[in-house]
Amino acid sequence: MRPRADRAGKAGRAPRVRRHFGSVARRGGLGFPAVVLFGPLSSGARVVRVEISAGARGWELLADPAFRAAWDRLAAADPKLTLLQERPFVTAWFRAYGAGHEPVMVTARDAAGAPVALMPLARRVRDGRLMHAGGEQAEYHGWIALPEAEAGFLPRALPELARALPFASWAWRWAPPGTPMDWTADPELARAGLHVTVERRMSPVLDLRDGEKMKKLVANKSLRAKMNRYRRAGGYSFERIRDPARTRALMAELARQCDFRQEVINGVRPFADDPCKAAFFVERQAEPEAVHFSVLWNGDRPIAFHFGGCDGRTCLLGLSAFAPDESRNSPGSLLLVELAQALSEAGYERLDLTPGTDPYKQRFATGEQELARLTIHGSRMAALRARAAGRVRHAVQALWAKQDLAVQDRLARWRRGLGAARQALREEGLGALGAAIGGGAGRGCIWLARPAGTPRENPPRGAPPVRRQPWAEMMAAKAQTPASRRRAAMSTALGRFQDGEVLYAAGDGEGPALLAWRADKPGEAAARAMETAGLVPSGCVLIHGIDWCGAEPDGARLQACLAAILADVAEGGERDVALCLGADDRASLAAARRMGFAPIGTPQAG
Repeated sequence: MRPRADRAGKAGRAPRVRRHFGSVARRGGLGFPAVVLFGPLSSGARVVRVEISAGARGWELLADPAFRAAWDRLAAADPKLTLLQERPFVTAWFRAYGAGHEPVMVTARDAAGAPVALMPLARRVRDGRLMHAGGEQAEYHGWIALPEAEAGFLPRALPELARALPFASWAWRWAPPGTPMDWTADPELARAGLHVTVERRMSPVLDLRDGEKMKKLVANKSLRAKMNRYRRAGGYSFERIRDPARTRALMAELARQCDFRQEVINGVRPFADDPCKAAFFVERQAEPEAVHFSVLWNGDRPIAFHFGGCDGRTCLLGLSAFAPDESRNSPGSLLLVELAQALSEAGYERLDLTPGTDPYKQRFATGEQELARLTIHGSRMAALRARAAGRVRHAVQALWAKQDLAVQDRLARWRRGLGAARQALREEGLGALGAAIGGGAGRGCIWLARPAGTPRENPPRGAPPVRRQPWAEMMAAKAQTPASRRRAAMSTALGRFQDGEVLYAAGDGEGPALLAWRADKPGEAAARAMETAGLVPSGCVLIHGIDWCGAEPDGARLQACLAAILADVAEGGERDVALCLGADDRASLAAARRMGFAPIGTPQAG
C-alpha cells in the first residue's frame, strides 16, 4: 500500500529489515487464555472481531512474518503519527526488555481476518502491571488503526482488556499528535464501568520548512563563535550513525553523560537504574532508518548525542546528552542546530520537540501542537477526582507558560533545589538541610597566595595520578556517601563547568579521593571574597572547592594536585594564584606552603 501524501510523518520510508525472535516465541503465558476473541464492534464498519493475544501467542505474533508485514501495512495507512507503536520500535523493545515483560497484542480484524487496528501492549512479569509496549522509553502512547476502524476500536477493546487483565486505573503517557479523542465519550465505556479523563497540553514543534527560522538558528553569533572555538581546539563535526556496532561502542559514554545531568536535575540515573536501557538503543539500530542517532564530535571526542525515532518526514526529539565539562560551550544547543539543519537537508518537515517545559524547547520552536494524555479509571469517583486535579495542574501550567524564558529558568532551578533539599532531608535529616539549601555556607576558610614565578617543589614520589575534568568519577562516590550529598556535589560541579572552571581529581581507588577546581576568571561571589582578603581577582587564578570526598586529608595528594594545576597555569603564562583552604585543614596548609603558597590575613567565613 502506497503511503498517503498528506500524512503527518509516513512518507519516504526505507525498506525494513526483519528480525525474528526464535526461541523467545516459546515462552509461557500470563495465566489466562493466549487468545481471547470478542464479537463485532458497534461502530467501525470494517471491524469484525477483536483479539487479545498474550503470553506465548503474543510472542508468536511478534515473530510471524505475515503478521509483521500486515503491521507495517497498517502503520503506513494510518494518517496519525505512529512511530512508537510500529514494528521496529516495539520489537526492539521486546528484544531488550522481554525477560521481564510479556507481549499483549490487542488486534482488530476485518471479515477477511486482516488487521485493521492494533495496540501493542506489555505486561510486567514481576507484578502484572499493564503498560504500552515501550513503557517509559516511548515518548507517545497510542495505537494504529485504519481511519474507518478508528472510532470503534477502543470503546470495545478496552472493556474486554479490563476483563482479561483487570486494572483499577491505567495512566498513559501523551498520545501522538493528531490522535482522535472523540471515542473517549462513547457510552459503551461507561456501561463497562470505565471512565476516561483527558488532559490536554500544547507541545513545541520546529517546522523545518520555515526558512527564516532555520537561517536564524544557523546564523546565531554566540553559537557560531562556539563552533569556531571547537574547530580551533581539535575539530568540529556532526555525524549520523547507523551501525549497531559503533552504537554499542558509544553507548557507555552516552550513558555517563545522560546519567550525570539527569541525576543533577531529577535525582535519577536512567542508564544506571535500568540495565536494559543501553541494549534497547542498540537494538533499535537493527533498523537504522527508523531512528536518528547523531553525535557531535570535538576531534575524536563525542561531546553531545541525540537518539530519536524518525520516519523520513518527522523526527522525534528523544534521548539527548552532552559532556558536562563542555557546558560553557553549549554542545547540546549546537547539536540541536546541526540536527535541524541535517534533517531539513534530508527533506524532513518537522522536528517534534516532544512534551516538556524545558525553556530551550521554546527557544527552538516555531509553533505548538495540542496533545492529549489519557487515564482510564475503574470508577466514576476516581475520574471525578482526576478531573479536579487536572484542572489545578492546567492552571499552574498556564501560569508557568505566561512567564518569560528567563523566569522559567529561575523557577526550574528553584524547583531542582527544592527537590535536592527534600532528598537530603530524607537521607540525612535536618542537619543536612542547611547544606543542601545554602551550599555549606559558614565554614571557615583561609586564603593563600602564590605570586607569579614563585619556585615550587615537585610532588613526592609515589604520589597518586591527577586527572583533568574527571566528572564521571563524581558518580562513583563511596558507598557510605548519601546520594543527596553526591547529587549536591554534582550540581555544584555542573554550575562551575558552565562558568568555565576546570576540575582536577587525585586518587587511584574507586572514585576520586580529592577534588579541586581551577577558575581562571573567578565568579562574582569568589571575587568579592578575594578582594576582602586583599587579593586582586582580575589578576589571579583561583584554586578552590577542595573536597576530600570523605577521605582523610593527605598532604602528598594535594601537593600532586597543586603541581598539576600550576603546570597548566604556567602553559598560558605565569600568573598569580590564589588558594582557598579550610581553616582547620593543617595537612593541606603544609602541602600548600611546600608549593610556594603563603597565607594572607586571618581565617574568614567561607
